[in-house]
Amino acid sequence: MAIEGAITGLYVGADHEAVLTTYTTSAKTAIEDVTGWTIVMDIRTTDRSSTALLSVTGTVSGVFNATPALNTQITTFSLPAALTAKTIFKGDDVPLRASFWRTDTGFKQPLRFGDVALTRTTQA
Repeated sequence: MAIEGAITGLYVGADHEAVLTTYTTSAKTAIEDVTGWTIVMDIRTTDRSSTALLSVTGTVSGVFNATPALNTQITTFSLPAALTAKTIFKGDDVPLRASFWRTDTGFKQPLRFGDVALTRTTQA
């Protein structure tokens, strides 16, 4: 089941690390063990855009525990400034769509999706 939620706090031309904890419910009462999974983060102009503006494979780390308060397993997506450059993300707070997908062999499953906007600051 994919969970909908906005992605916030991204800036044009800045280095970022986006972190995903994979819950099994939108209430965030149970965690999914993602050990061995390949998870990709995409940002597109719309949900139906054929080409991603940004596509990054995450790195799973930490120790899985089904109890959310005890779980340290996360997937981290490194977004260096070159991937969030003003040549790619041209506007300020342009509404875009983000999604996180499980993409390992034999699986293509959405995990999370939602609105995202990259904010332009005086440096970008």
